Amino acid sequence: MHNCIEDGSEQAEWFKATVLHLAEDVTAGADPEYIIKYDIDEDDDEWTIHLLKDLDKGDLILLN
Repeated sequence: MHNCIEDGSEQAEWFKATVLHLAEDVTAGADPEYIIKYDIDEDDDEWTIHLLKDLDKGDLILLN
């Protein structure tokens, strides 16, 4: 679950998403970017996000 603000909204909400893979340009020691897809999206939009920062802020919950 990822806590974020959807376009056009002013308040953060929790959205279920799937991590697809790491971004291609991962450097050792850097904060990696992850490619994710939100379950609510009806199209094939993929998002590139620094999930570790969101995990540190409490804006990410890992599910099975």
